[in-house]
Amino acid sequence: MVKYYSLKFKGKGKEPFTPANFISDENEIKNLTAFFFWSSWSCGVLRPGEDASYTQNWPYDEFAGNNVSFPAVFWSIIGCFSLIFALGLVFYYFGKFQSQTTFKPSKDDIATEDSVNQFVPTPTQKATYKFFAIAIFLFFVQVVSGILTIHDFVGFTEFNGYEITEDLPLNITRSWHTQMAILWIATCWIAASIFILPIISPKEPPLQLALINILFWALFIVVVGSLIGIFVGPKGWAGEYWRWLGHQGWEFLEMGRLWQYGLALGFLIWLVIIYRGVKSSLGSIKTLALPHWILYAVMGIVVMFGFSFVAGPDENFVIADFWRWLVLHMFVECFFETFTIVIIAYFMTIMGLVNKEDANRVVYFAILLFLGSGFLGVSHNFYWNGKPEATLAIGSVFSTMQIVPLILLTVQAWRFRRLPVDAMQKKGIINTEISNFGFPEAFLFLLGVNFWNFLGAGVFGFIINLPIINYFEHGTYLTMNHGHAALMGVYGNLSIGGVLFCSRFLLKPGVWNKTLIKTAFWSLNIGLFLMVILNLFPVGLYQIAAVINHGLWFARSNEFIQTQPFQMLTWMRIIGGSIFVVGGVIPLVWFMLTRFLGLKPAVATLNTRKRGMRPDSQDALGNPALEEPGYNSRKDKGTRIFLK
Repeated sequence: MVKYYSLKFKGKGKEPFTPANFISDENEIKNLTAFFFWSSWSCGVLRPGEDASYTQNWPYDEFAGNNVSFPAVFWSIIGCFSLIFALGLVFYYFGKFQSQTTFKPSKDDIATEDSVNQFVPTPTQKATYKFFAIAIFLFFVQVVSGILTIHDFVGFTEFNGYEITEDLPLNITRSWHTQMAILWIATCWIAASIFILPIISPKEPPLQLALINILFWALFIVVVGSLIGIFVGPKGWAGEYWRWLGHQGWEFLEMGRLWQYGLALGFLIWLVIIYRGVKSSLGSIKTLALPHWILYAVMGIVVMFGFSFVAGPDENFVIADFWRWLVLHMFVECFFETFTIVIIAYFMTIMGLVNKEDANRVVYFAILLFLGSGFLGVSHNFYWNGKPEATLAIGSVFSTMQIVPLILLTVQAWRFRRLPVDAMQKKGIINTEISNFGFPEAFLFLLGVNFWNFLGAGVFGFIINLPIINYFEHGTYLTMNHGHAALMGVYGNLSIGGVLFCSRFLLKPGVWNKTLIKTAFWSLNIGLFLMVILNLFPVGLYQIAAVINHGLWFARSNEFIQTQPFQMLTWMRIIGGSIFVVGGVIPLVWFMLTRFLGLKPAVATLNTRKRGMRPDSQDALGNPALEEPGYNSRKDKGTRIFLK
C-alpha cells in the first residue's frame, strides 16, 4: 500500500493524484497510508459480539463483504412510522391552536417607505454596515472559489497557457468555498442582531460602539488569517505551525487553530454585546419573550462552538469527527434554526406585519419543534463513523421528524406571503399591492427562505436521512445537493434578507436600487434552482445508481467522474451558475460596496416610540417605553420617528 500511494502522489499509476508531488515526504505518505488501512479495517472487521462492522457495514461493497445491515432497514421502517405519527399529532394540535401558532396581520402601524426613509440610525446601527459589506464580499469570494473547484471536476483549469491548479489546487479552493460559507453567513447574522438592539432597548450601554468596532476588526483578522492560512498550509509554507496558522484539515473547520481561537473570541464579544443590549429589557418582560430568545440563541451558538476545539491531531479520529460534525449540525439544525425564527420574528414585528404577542407564540412553538427534533436528529450524521446501533435508532426516528416544522412552514407559506397585503388592508388601505410597503425587497428574500426550507432542507434532507437510503447515498452528490439547497437557499437567503432589511434603514432613499435588488433575488434563486435540477440532483441519482451497482469505491473514483453522463451534467451547472453569478452575486456585491457614501448620518439615541405614547406604555416590541429626560413626543417629530 505504501508503494501504491507513493506512486499515486508522484503523479504515476492508474489514477495519479493531481497536482503531482503534492505530498512528497515519504514519511507523510507512510503515515497517511496507515490511516487509510485503519479506516478500511474499521469498515470491514466485525464489531465484537455483533454481525456488522464498526461502521455498520458501510460503505457498500459486496466484494469486501459489506452489505446493508438489518438495523439500517429496521430503523428506517420505524423512522417512517414515527414521521407519519408525528405529522398527525402536530397537525392536530396545530389546527387546535392555529390562531396562536401562526403569524397574523398586526394592528400596529405598517413600516411604509416614508417611515423607513425618515428613520435615523444610531452610531451602533450605522457601524453594522461595514459588517454587511464585508460579508457580501466574502460571499463573492466563496462563489468564485466554488467556480474554481467545479472547474477541476471537468478538467477545465488551464487559461491562456496558465494551469491554475499549480497555485490553487482543489483542496485549497474547496476549503475556501466551505469555510467562507460559514464566515459570511455568520457575519451577516452577527451584524443583524446588533442592528436591532437599539430597537429592543433604546437606551444603549456605554462603550457599546467601541465593542462593536473591536468585534469587526477581530472578525476581519480571523477572515484574512483564515484565507491566507488555508492557502499556505497545504503548500507546506507554514512549516511546523501548519495547524496553528494554516489548514487544520477538518472540513468546515479548516482555519488554523489560532484563527479558530480568534473566532471564538469574536463570538464571546458578540454575546457580551447582545447581553448588554437587551439587559435593560430582560427584567420587565416574560422569560420567553423575543429579547430572551435572541440571547438564548447566541449563547447556544457560542457554547456549541467551544466543542469544536475537541477535534485535533492527537485525538482519536472517531471522537474528533463526532464533535466536529456535532458542532456543525447543532449550529445548522438547532441554534441556527432558533436564531432564524427569532430574527424573522423581529423583522416581521419591526415591519409592522405582526404584533409582539403573535411573534412570541409562534417563536415558542417553532423552537419547540426545531429543538425537539434537532437535538437528537443530528444523530443521522453519525450512522457510519463508528457509533453503536443505538445511533441508527435515534437518528432515523428524530431526523425524520425534522421535516415536521418545515412542512408546517409550507402550510403557512401563502398566509406568510400575504402578510404585507393583509396588514395594509387591515389598516384600511385599499391598494392590494405592497408598493408603499417599506421592505418589499427584503421580504422577497424571506419568502425565499420559506421555499428553500421546504425543498432544500425538508425534501432533499428527508430523502437522505433514512438509514436505508443514507447507507447507499452517503458521500454522493445527493448530500451536496441537500447542502447547497439548504445552506444557500435557507441561510443564504436569510442572511441577504437581513443585510437588505438593515441597509434599507441605513441608506439614504436616493441610493436605494429596487430594480437591482429584485433582479439579484430572482437571479440568485432561479440560478440556484437550475443548478439543483440540472446538475446536483440528477448527478446525485446517477451516482447512487453507481453505488448500488458497483459499490461506493467506483462511484467516487476518477473513472466514474470521467464518464460522459457525469461530465455532461456537471457542465450543465454553468446555466444556473451563470444566472446566479452574473445576475445575482456581482450586482449585489457592487451595490453593497458602493453605498458607503450613501449612509445616513447617525444620532446618539434611537427613538422608536409612537407620538403621544404614555410613559407606562410599551413600544412595538413589547418593551417599556420610558420617556427620556428632555424628550417631548409632540415636539420630536420628523426624522427621529420610525413607528408612526
